[in-house]
Amino acid sequence: MGVIDIPKQWAGPSVAHVGSNVLHAVWASSNPSEPWSGALQDLASRINSVYGTHLQGSDFNPPGGIKTVDDLVLAGVRR
Repeated sequence: MGVIDIPKQWAGPSVAHVGSNVLHAVWASSNPSEPWSGALQDLASRINSVYGTHLQGSDFNPPGGIKTVDDLVLAGVRR
């Protein structure tokens, strides 16, 4: 599974391509039932479980610097 597949699963099957999309917009398009902060921690946990990284919800924008799926791919490669 590639890093880009995780946000697709996280945001739901209606998201066709998420490469340069802003994570908040991808999440919002999925008709979320939880607050953004919970969604971020969920996304971080999914990535950490697959890649052994140590991302936290706070690494995402805001307040962190990971804003797009492309940013997420770069962060997943580095951590």
